[in-house]
Parts: sequence; C-alpha cells; structure tokens
Amino acid sequence: MFRKTRIKLTALNACVFILLIAVLGTVIYMYVRTHMYSEADQSIYRALDRIEKKGGSLAGDPHGNDIRLRILIWDKNNNLMSTPSDGPDVYLYEQYAAEFAPAHVHFMEAIKVAGHYFRTYTVKDMMQNEDVKIQFLAQIDGEVLMLHKLMIITIAPTCLRCSPGWCWRNGH
Repeated sequence: MFRKTRIKLTALNACVFILLIAVLGTVIYMYVRTHMYSEADQSIYRALDRIEKKGGSLAGDPHGNDIRLRILIWDKNNNLMSTPSDGPDVYLYEQYAAEFAPAHVHFMEAIKVAGHYFRTYTVKDMMQNEDVKIQFLAQIDGEVLMLHKLMIITIAPTCLRCSPGWCWRNGH
C-alpha cells in the first residue's frame, strides 16, 4: 500500500516539477526574445530619426555605422529602385526583391529571405517628386540563432524528461 502511494506521489511531484521548469523556461525565452528584437528595432528607429532630422535625405551615413542595417527604396508599385552598395549580402536584395518587397507600412515585422532573418519597417516618402517607400532592414541572424539555442537549453530538457525512455536511458 505504501509503495503504490509513494510511486503516485513521486510521479505527481515529477509532473509538477516538469511543469514548473517548462513554464520558467518559456518565460525566460519570451523575455529574452522581446529584448533581443527590441535592440534591432531601436536601431531601425534611430536610423529613421536621423533621416527625418535631415529632412528625408539619405545622404551621408543614415544607418549610423550599424553594419546590420540596410535601407531599400521601392517605387509605389513595389519595384526595387535602390539597394545598398556595400556589405556581403548585397546580392540578396536584387535576387530576392519579391520576398523583400514591403507588405505593410509603419509596421515592424520579421521576415525570412534565403535563409536569413530580418526585422523590417517601411515608411512612405517623396523623392524627386515621386512616391516611394523606404524600407529599413536589420539582419537578425545572430539573434535568431541565439534564441534557438536558448530554446534548446531551457525547454528541450523538459521534453526529454517527459519521454518514456528517459528513466531507462539514465539508469533510473
């Protein structure tokens, strides 16, 4: 009788512990995700502010030496007009123009193009008497990779403990 009760209590305690670890891991993951994307978003907003302070001019260094930030210019029909001229990823913008084309204006979103992750924000403007869309892109491959590893570290061990063969593999 005591053996059955002990087994039931042990199983119940293990389930509660696994649930708590899963909830804690999820909270940590969501907190880190929010703050990591926030830094990329702030980089985009700072570039937008620099351009607005110059009266809409893209002259000089609008991305403020942030090597992950790119600025694309689109016409009103979403045809790519201008791409960055520097960086190892210049070929991506012309080759995958349809996937980079802005879907929303004044909305921060994450996109994946050719295996690379970006945060993007687009504004409408006038250049040379023509309506254009200025799209700000911040590459976030590093953040996505780190979040994937964080998920593995925080959430996956809980799933492993829940698997039926866990006790047998670990000698329990």
